[in-house]
Amino acid sequence: MLIVMTGMTIRHIPDSSYLHFKALQALLRQSQLEGISKQKRHEIHINQNKVTINDKDYFFSPLVCDPLLFHYNEQGNISKAFTMRCNGYKAVFQLGSGWISNE
Repeated sequence: MLIVMTGMTIRHIPDSSYLHFKALQALLRQSQLEGISKQKRHEIHINQNKVTINDKDYFFSPLVCDPLLFHYNEQGNISKAFTMRCNGYKAVFQLGSGWISNE
């Protein structure tokens, strides 16, 4: 018996590290926008799988990131430009806008 399957595609299912990386990016964007709306500076410290934003901790295990320390000011600008590296994934933070782009 011969079975022919057509029209089916196999989609790539992202691993948990990638999903945590995207969640981290979303959290940082949310922090930036909240800072703008409330006219409040947001201090951000990233250390391995822990992110601290204004003294509130978030955990992104199994994601492990290089240590970073920066802030968003009241206008949403970041304090420095940099590339965030986590489990082989990279995101570039642009000076001036603070928006994140994947590399």
